[in-house]
Amino acid sequence: MRLTPVPRPPKPVSVRVATTLTWVGFGLSGLATLAAMVYLWILGIGWVPSSSDERGSWNVVFIGFEVFVLISWLPLAVGSAKNAVRAGQGSDPARGWLTVLMVCNAMAQVFMIILGLFSWGVAESWSDIPEYARELTTVLQWGVLAGQIVCVLLAIAIVVLLLVPSASRYYLPGPGRYFVPNA
Repeated sequence: MRLTPVPRPPKPVSVRVATTLTWVGFGLSGLATLAAMVYLWILGIGWVPSSSDERGSWNVVFIGFEVFVLISWLPLAVGSAKNAVRAGQGSDPARGWLTVLMVCNAMAQVFMIILGLFSWGVAESWSDIPEYARELTTVLQWGVLAGQIVCVLLAIAIVVLLLVPSASRYYLPGPGRYFVPNA
């Protein structure tokens, strides 16, 4: 079977928007992760006395949450950024990986939302936390929740934009054809 060379079509709007939304999601998820880590630091280290047995065990829990938050965000963010660049250049495998990473990102954000709802109001139950720290934790909780919900919606939009037919024509030349390099 002989392959026919064809020029690559111009980059469709859906691919441009998907790669741009990936960078927006990268920044927003970074801010939400940072806010979540500050919130957990306030609860786990900043105001929880380690002398109390009950609160001492919470120190370990919140430090574990901080490590989990960072470990779950970092590979997804770096992988998404790398594959967004490559997908924007026309790499179909990068488009596939970016799609998978966005699904994983959405699932991780939903899991983090559930964890955040689990810890909602913990600061209010401890009487020795200063009032300004309670207000700060409330603001951080709402900010993190809003950021995570937006990140889930962005991930869904990116997946849809990468899988529409116009994007597929940009990445796949069709049966019996190949894209002419640099044409």
